[in-house]
Amino acid sequence: NHLGESIYACFILSSLFSLYSDTVDVNGDVYANLGEDVLLKCRLETEDQTVQLTWQKQRLPQNENFLTQTPGSPPKYLNDFAKRVKLVGDGNTNGSIIITDVTLFDEDTYICIFTVFPGGPVEKTISLKIRAPPAVSIEPSPDPPEIGSAETLIATCIAAIGRPGAKVIWQTRPFTCSVKESRSTYHNGTETVQSKLLMVPRREIHGQEVNCTVEHPSFMSPAKVPYRISVYCTSAVEIRLHEHVNEWVSPSRLVQWLVHSATTWEMRGSILGVDFPSPGTAGLSCIAEARMSASGREGVWFLP
Repeated sequence: NHLGESIYACFILSSLFSLYSDTVDVNGDVYANLGEDVLLKCRLETEDQTVQLTWQKQRLPQNENFLTQTPGSPPKYLNDFAKRVKLVGDGNTNGSIIITDVTLFDEDTYICIFTVFPGGPVEKTISLKIRAPPAVSIEPSPDPPEIGSAETLIATCIAAIGRPGAKVIWQTRPFTCSVKESRSTYHNGTETVQSKLLMVPRREIHGQEVNCTVEHPSFMSPAKVPYRISVYCTSAVEIRLHEHVNEWVSPSRLVQWLVHSATTWEMRGSILGVDFPSPGTAGLSCIAEARMSASGREGVWFLP
């Protein structure tokens, strides 16, 4: 009976101690983008007297103090890192701080400690993760894709120096493609992603718009970068317009060439010669209009 009473008494005391023990409330895992200001929240719930507030970075074998404060005194900033730290709480029950202009090296585990009397020190840890938004760009293939060749590089979408690495997606529907991705990781934890778009160069894809979409935790929404495909024809181009009419018809004919970009053309009647093909030759069109004087009929042909 005495043993049972002792166990019961210990249980009651333990419960009372837990009910009235000091607790520290923090905001757990915190994420911030490179260059932002970030709040590390730390509040104390206690009926005891606060003797000192201490902030540390977790280190081995011994943690590193960077800020201390005793009630009624200004905070003490203990190293160069602390120059970017601002105590926003009163230091008594609110020890929250702001770290300004965060860098990649600020990613760390932080410890908030309240020393109270008579309870002693109570603490909580906060894990700070820094995200670096990647720079997004598209580079065309250094070797222009040529009509008639096999599957080749069209363009490369680059998400450079992001932390963590970005997710890169090519959107090419309704055209089929292949994608090759490579990732380069650097000593500071950043990563560059290169996504190469491969397609078979055909007339149908010239001038079509595709999109590179980049997803990253630091973006409010995915970044979408458009790219217009250019393909090349390697041989000289000559287009001839031939028209056959009956003998009794004396047509009045007008031939008009539609050129969509500046290039070098040679005209000989209704013959158009292209000496140096370029993306401008794709999309070349001819409109031929013939008015038939004998019948009064007229027609228009569009020859792409």
